[in-house]
Amino acid sequence: MARKQTQFPSREDVLDFIRSSETPVPRRELARAFNVKGEDRRRLRELLKELQDEGELESPEGRKVAAPGALPSVTVIEIHDTDEDGELLARPVRWDSDQAPPRIYVAPGKSTPAAMPSDNGCWLG
Repeated sequence: MARKQTQFPSREDVLDFIRSSETPVPRRELARAFNVKGEDRRRLRELLKELQDEGELESPEGRKVAAPGALPSVTVIEIHDTDEDGELLARPVRWDSDQAPPRIYVAPGKSTPAAMPSDNGCWLG
């Protein structure tokens, strides 16, 4: 029985997949998404390493990869201001990227108390 051949993903395919994810992507999930198996797993690891060396990807959470400047799936934020509509704005307490931190809008949930500028210790995740 012949094994089904799959085409190895291009750099652009891998980058598009990672950029479209709202959270850092586990490397194993990338392999599954592109049906990468066997010896091609090593090729995928090498491709990811190249992309990291070129600054196209970061590895903010160990075995996960993300576009540069992406927030980790869970982080501590600091509410620092409100926008013109009264929406709370926050920033990560810890930010290790060369890029400016993203603007985070905070909306209180039904079970989450309202926060105010200068509140610390809020959780995203």
